[in-house]
Amino acid sequence: MGPALTGIGMISGFASGLDELYDAVINGKINHTDAAVPKLKEKGLVFTDNITKKAYAAIKAAEADSGMNCRDRDDMGIFLGTAFGSLASMEKFGRAAMEKGMKGIMPMDFINSVMNAPAGQLAILCGLSGINITVSDGSASSVGALRMCADMIAEGRVSAAVVGGIAERCGLYDEYIRQNGEEPSEGVCMFIAEDAAAARARGAHIYAELLGSAYKYAEQYGADDIFEIMSESAKDAGTYLKDIDFIITCGALDNEIKAIHKTGIKVIDIKDVSGETYGAGGAFKTAAAIALFERNEAAAVMVNSFGFDGFMGCCILKREGV
Repeated sequence: MGPALTGIGMISGFASGLDELYDAVINGKINHTDAAVPKLKEKGLVFTDNITKKAYAAIKAAEADSGMNCRDRDDMGIFLGTAFGSLASMEKFGRAAMEKGMKGIMPMDFINSVMNAPAGQLAILCGLSGINITVSDGSASSVGALRMCADMIAEGRVSAAVVGGIAERCGLYDEYIRQNGEEPSEGVCMFIAEDAAAARARGAHIYAELLGSAYKYAEQYGADDIFEIMSESAKDAGTYLKDIDFIITCGALDNEIKAIHKTGIKVIDIKDVSGETYGAGGAFKTAAAIALFERNEAAAVMVNSFGFDGFMGCCILKREGV
């Protein structure tokens, strides 16, 4: 069995918790707003960018939710899925360099422009000195982060981890997403993952277990390729496609729709709810699966991340106790 997800924290313009996410996804109660930057007084936080502040607030919420100490640990890592890191920081750095020259650039502006800066700064803020990895695989980034987190816990490289995804809106991001026919959105969704046996031993509430996953990149891919990835994910999870209750996707492409049709599995598409959160999409779809588990409306869910960028990711989650 894979790792257990025992805590969750999210900040977005469409949901700030599982109840809101469920109402939006299942009941169609959509309320898009701008996700405000949390006001937190933490040493060192003032030097970080807005998306890192949101991610830190989400980690604090996930930590409180899980009941696990996530501070100053060398056996706990961070696995962060993001397509770009903070594009707003990159844009700010580039604009300052063009308009003011190198003397007009603040040192922290450069640091924040590096793609893995959020994960690194989050590790420093939390005092986590285990494995620190940023997965940047376009639309499948968060699924890739979950997959890598599961592997590292299974191998004993870390005993627990913060894992999730971030996406931040700015001029560059909005333009890129709209050029690919999507409506840009942003958000942060973070989980606490730990060894399932250890979670049960400490009496933690287990939202879900990650059973298996599959991952691939292809410059061009069709319905058969997508069906193959879904089948590989089920095989890795030790289950069958027929045993999956729902597939959760976000704006399924035509080829994905064709592949899903072959499985006969019911589909939940969160596109109208979330917009295109891109690299964070897999994390929010995982949260949607958990929202179903919490109401006993599903026992096993497949999360799909097949984007316009060639990245293909798929993972299978199960409800605790089934």
